[in-house]
Amino acid sequence: MTRLLLVINETVYRVRPLHEGKGPAVRAFRLNKMDGTLYDVEQTPFGPTCDCPDFIFRRDGLDPAGCKHVKALVAEGLIGAADVKKVSMRGRVGLTAN
Repeated sequence: MTRLLLVINETVYRVRPLHEGKGPAVRAFRLNKMDGTLYDVEQTPFGPTCDCPDFIFRRDGLDPAGCKHVKALVAEGLIGAADVKKVSMRGRVGLTAN
């Protein structure tokens, strides 16, 4: 049996694919910290998501790069990054994730 381990800021996570995401997930992975904490990261048509508190309260809809869990899975090629482009909104510049 092959195990995938991911190290983020000196914290080791065991990574396993999820066959069913919570929503319109294209790909989904569960990250399991050695203390038992679990985070689900999904690649959706709208960009990557994570159920960690940092993503939910600080990143969702605000930071297309996502939390450290999303960034790590993107860096390893397991999920794709948000397709970010600048759009003009009546004189203001904003970011959208497609």
